[in-house]
Amino acid sequence: FNDDMAELQSAFILAVALVFLLMGLLFDSIALPFSVLPTIAFAIVGAKWAFSIFGVQMDLLGAVGMIVLAGIVVNNGIVLVDRILRLENRGMPRESAVIQAVSDRLRPVVMTALTTIVGLLPIALSKPTGEGFNFQGLAVGVAGGLAFTTFFTLWTVPLLYTLLRDLGDYFQGLFRRKTAPVSS
Repeated sequence: FNDDMAELQSAFILAVALVFLLMGLLFDSIALPFSVLPTIAFAIVGAKWAFSIFGVQMDLLGAVGMIVLAGIVVNNGIVLVDRILRLENRGMPRESAVIQAVSDRLRPVVMTALTTIVGLLPIALSKPTGEGFNFQGLAVGVAGGLAFTTFFTLWTVPLLYTLLRDLGDYFQGLFRRKTAPVSS
């Protein structure tokens, strides 16, 4: 069991690294994926709380659920950041683009999360029979993590996006001043 859990932890780390690389390619930025990655931490916290609330032990299928959750929860953040970028590329100021993007994506983000959570509830609420595989841990972890992180995605991703873009603009301004030719 411990060997399997260690292997699944390695798979989780690999999944997060691959998600980060893919977001870097999608956003054409190294910094912007950091505005979405914290959603994974919120998902883990939510999953742990759900395990406690439901009284379900983390098992191997629950650990597999955490790997799946790492891929699922970043989707809402990616959709949000992509919408912000598209609005900014159309010439909208950053603050307006962030507000408009959250407004545009609020309903789809909540609807997709709710449909997934509701779809997992029958498995999460089922009682294990002792025969075959028990998917309760997977369902509880994914549903709890997704519920918790959906709320935080809608305010942390825009906040982190804005902070990272402002920080990037600041450092670009510093770099331009240092490399600007000195006029005589």
